[in-house]
Amino acid sequence: MDIDIPEKIQKIIDQYPDMNEAPLYSAKGLSIYIELIKLNHTSVDIQELLSHGNMKMEEIKDPGHWFNQNQINAFMDSLIRQTGNPEIGREAGRFVCAPESLGMLRSYYRAFGSPLAAFQKLTQLAEDISLSANYQSIVHARNKIEVIVTPYPGVKEEKFQCDNRKGYFEGVFQLFHLPLPKIDHDQCLFDKHDKCRYFVSWELTKSEKYKKIHNMLFLISVVIMIIMPSILFTSTLFHCFFVFLFIHIGIRLHISYLGNKELRSIIENQADIQSTAYTELSEQIQKTYQSFDMFRKISMGLSKPHQLKNSLQTVINVLQDRYDRCAILLANENKTKLIYEVGFGYTEAQLQLWEKTGWFHVLEESQGTFIRSFRENRSFLINYIEDVIDDFSLRSIEFVKKMQVKSLISCPIYYDGQPLGVLGVDNYKKQRELIQSDINLLAGIAHQIGIHIQYHLIAKEDKKSAMDDMALQVIHNIRSPASAIDVNLKYIQRKCQLDSKVAKKFQAIQRQNSRIFELLQDFLRFTRPIETRLEKCHINRLLNDIVNQLHIEEDIHLKLSSYNSIVRASKADFKWIFEELLANTKKYGAFPVVIHTKVEDPMIQIFYKDSGNGVLENIKDDIFEPFFSSDKQGSGLGLSIIRKIIEAHGGKISLRNNANSGTCFIVLLPLYKE
Repeated sequence: MDIDIPEKIQKIIDQYPDMNEAPLYSAKGLSIYIELIKLNHTSVDIQELLSHGNMKMEEIKDPGHWFNQNQINAFMDSLIRQTGNPEIGREAGRFVCAPESLGMLRSYYRAFGSPLAAFQKLTQLAEDISLSANYQSIVHARNKIEVIVTPYPGVKEEKFQCDNRKGYFEGVFQLFHLPLPKIDHDQCLFDKHDKCRYFVSWELTKSEKYKKIHNMLFLISVVIMIIMPSILFTSTLFHCFFVFLFIHIGIRLHISYLGNKELRSIIENQADIQSTAYTELSEQIQKTYQSFDMFRKISMGLSKPHQLKNSLQTVINVLQDRYDRCAILLANENKTKLIYEVGFGYTEAQLQLWEKTGWFHVLEESQGTFIRSFRENRSFLINYIEDVIDDFSLRSIEFVKKMQVKSLISCPIYYDGQPLGVLGVDNYKKQRELIQSDINLLAGIAHQIGIHIQYHLIAKEDKKSAMDDMALQVIHNIRSPASAIDVNLKYIQRKCQLDSKVAKKFQAIQRQNSRIFELLQDFLRFTRPIETRLEKCHINRLLNDIVNQLHIEEDIHLKLSSYNSIVRASKADFKWIFEELLANTKKYGAFPVVIHTKVEDPMIQIFYKDSGNGVLENIKDDIFEPFFSSDKQGSGLGLSIIRKIIEAHGGKISLRNNANSGTCFIVLLPLYKE
């Protein structure tokens, strides 16, 4: 039998060569089975069902999610095996319209007022639950209808689905408190036919029965009134007419009474319809609008030319309306760590925890949700953290407990299949469970973030490449004349007797020329790749040696942890780092300086705090950017190079601005373990 294939179905057919893999069955239908199991089959292991069907509870709770035939088959195979009931599909069909059912479908069917009207709208109702077949209904009488179900090309249904349809048909009549219908199933897909055909017939309602009797009596009355004038007197004829008239009026009134009684039952059910179908539909519309609005705001925010951190903060601000907490973690350059960048919803203590241990090693054996999401490039939803916490490392378990995580979603931030980081949200205040539509929304947002990060990286790389070329050209053009000046100055000093005034001028020129060489050295450090020669160092000994070698006259106080901390570091690089920090303190800050360490296994924190007035808030986020300097004579590369060196050591540097009480740089380094 040829059937018209809707455009939506044709797109699915074109997209899926194997229709067993196509998303054809709404989660609304599966949620009926879960309700039925919880109520009538408590011994069934629901988790085993879901695992067997490669499903998740959050997917079933999401009315917008769809499953494929293979998943449905596996789910039903496990369910039939556990219940020992091969007719469970038919039972579930009846349950759709049972009083115990909380689903929206029950309200839909009841709203049509009669079984006939419900069956006439069967095609539209079916499309809301299943896209596997074409449904056609043909009315043969007020109490008889033919239903033809023809699978679309490539769809291979199973017998439980045929049984399920019979259960639906029977459930409709239970809903209207009518006896079960008679179902003649003369053609079946599982009896070598190309379709399933059902003739559904049922007893008429009382009002319909009386209507039928009334129509017959009316015809008999008309015939009698035509015949009687020839055999009865006129007065008798009038008496008969009024008798028939009163009988018809009485029957009509009784039919009206019965019809109103049946209608009243339907009207009383409208409150239930409003509180279920309407409410759920309203909520769905609201969620769809909110999702669209979030995408719009995020797209607008990411399209603006911000620093990367500011752009990520835009995303965070939008997500605050929907979730309790959110965090964005980005991978370091060699993708061995995930490092916390921005977030919201955390207490001061939790923010400090992120600052101290806000990173995760990307290891093959790690089973933490963020690591797996990044490593496997897929999203995870966990509504009950206690179900999976045993798989975490001890460090992750401690972190989860301190963060008071209850449920979370983790989505990979990626571009062109390459992971760049992780977007994570969790609800610990809101009672709303996280569902599959939340994953779909956040996965889309994470992909937008990935595109923006990639754009930022390309722009940054182009900028760096241009700056490298420029820097090399500048170095070449400046070094030769600067070297010539230096040689000539030394020659003049050696050959000429200079008076004191001229000698001072020469010394000033030499200092400025030396400054040129320092700037050239900064440019070289910035443009060249960091080639660190790492060696095992006791951090306390390293810091003591650096301070002693610098011969600084100003006050420097060391407050070092008693923990025997070992790191892998380049002594020369770290000496240069502290030279730069002390030089900045002389220019912009004030002494004394306090350097102290604190171990937060597996990291060590080095705090460098001066006694100045702190960094202005409006430039705080820019000071690590190349060529940013508030000193016109400076290169603006010092802190940028420091960050580059520390990241090459597998660490990171951040700034904590203490208003009116100094600037504090925090260096985070991984501890070395044998």
